[in-house]
Amino acid sequence: MKQRLYDDMKTAMKASDKVALGCLRMVISDIKKEEIDARKELGSEEVIRILKKGIKSREDSIVMFEKGQRADLAAKEKEEVQILKKYLPAQLPQAQVEQIVAQKIAELGVTGKAQTGQVMKAVMAQCGSQVDGKLVQQIVASKLI
Repeated sequence: MKQRLYDDMKTAMKASDKVALGCLRMVISDIKKEEIDARKELGSEEVIRILKKGIKSREDSIVMFEKGQRADLAAKEKEEVQILKKYLPAQLPQAQVEQIVAQKIAELGVTGKAQTGQVMKAVMAQCGSQVDGKLVQQIVASKLI
């Protein structure tokens, strides 16, 4: 995963793609910082976690830029989100996530919203980076009324 990021950064550099280059440099910098802090080399799951964190921060920025009527900056952030999403594993379809949530609710014998965390933890452990936590939370909340 990291090697792919480095290779794509070199490609963006050769192509003079400033947005992609800046975005990839930022992600690689975040990965290096995490490795230094943890004093170990990060695996793919940890790199994916960093990518998701970068996507979330950019999506938050998009909302703020649109509120501030800065379409130019929002467009740049949207482009960076699309660049980062290329590196995430394929996401499970919503129908399949709903089935998994229903299965976990039945397995755990969950009866109310107070146990949402248990279901979330079980689903995320099973699916990992193939699902968006926000989507899982919405589905669990809709099922535990």
